[in-house]
Amino acid sequence: MKKFFLLFFLILFAGCEATYNLDVDDFYKEDASIVENDSVNLSYTFSGMDMSEYANFYLIKEIPYHYDDEYVPEDYVRFDNISYYEVDDLSNDSQVGLRLKSEFKNIDGFSRSNLLWKSCKNKSINKNKDSINIDASGFKSFDEYKILDKITVNIKSKYSSIRNNADSVKNGIYTWIITRDNYLSKNISLKLKTSTVVDDVVKESQNNPMFKFFYAIVFLVFIAFVIYLLLKSRYRKSNIL
Repeated sequence: MKKFFLLFFLILFAGCEATYNLDVDDFYKEDASIVENDSVNLSYTFSGMDMSEYANFYLIKEIPYHYDDEYVPEDYVRFDNISYYEVDDLSNDSQVGLRLKSEFKNIDGFSRSNLLWKSCKNKSINKNKDSINIDASGFKSFDEYKILDKITVNIKSKYSSIRNNADSVKNGIYTWIITRDNYLSKNISLKLKTSTVVDDVVKESQNNPMFKFFYAIVFLVFIAFVIYLLLKSRYRKSNIL
């Protein structure tokens, strides 16, 4: 059973061009589409099953969101305390394909994504007060399956980027193209800014007693200056009269 569970994530990128979409917002949403339309590769087999048979198998198999090397899920059985991927069938007469979707409520949950753990040797996902950091490399599926061609990774976020090494950025979507030619040296690095410096300074100023005292002094000096100008104006008028 564990062998089948592992092979799903390997076939995920075997002989096909896969697209992995991640939406970083208040939640972390994964959407991975895997399609194989090369008739030669459609007959590629794992443990006696071709790709079409594997796709059908995983359409009804329950696949947990979170990676746990010690946990082996049961076929077709759901447990109340475990979240599972939503799996859609993308197969037709000319292709075999699957689509997996998930949603994590926080960065800790996403850092244990099964898709992430099964496809990357190295990953670092963390969040602090000011930023979200996503780093990944060592795309091991290329080593384990020699018919892998390309993985396209798209990360979309409402947050602005502090640092990124994306191949392209368009409409707030950061895109990396990982191929058999570059996967050994390729890495994904993205740092998103979750706070605005100006807003932070304003908030800090509002909550800092010293700033409040400074503003009070400035206000009093302004009032005193206005009174001085009024008195000076009246004095000049009285002398003229």
